[in-house]
Amino acid sequence: MCGLIEAARIGNWQDLEILLVNGIDANTTDEDGTTALIGAAQAGHASIVRRLLDAGANPNQSDLNGFTPRMGAVATGNQVLVRLLLQAGAEIDTISKSELT
Repeated sequence: MCGLIEAARIGNWQDLEILLVNGIDANTTDEDGTTALIGAAQAGHASIVRRLLDAGANPNQSDLNGFTPRMGAVATGNQVLVRLLLQAGAEIDTISKSELT
């Protein structure tokens, strides 16, 4: 079984669901501060992003470099993901340490 962040990155719905149902915090981070929501957004997994948001994932939680899920979604060019994150309250004016918006 994958961890939550890896399951989100690779789109492993089954492991993600098992972990969330069993109480894993949707805002768990790895050593770089990356969340499952950031990983799912960067990979373009809209259904995973939606599930994580439903489980309480913070759309504004950034990694240690200030990179947010919205930035990941923008980088993919996936307007559906960007809209989904904005509707969930993602801020539009955040800037990462590398000055990404």
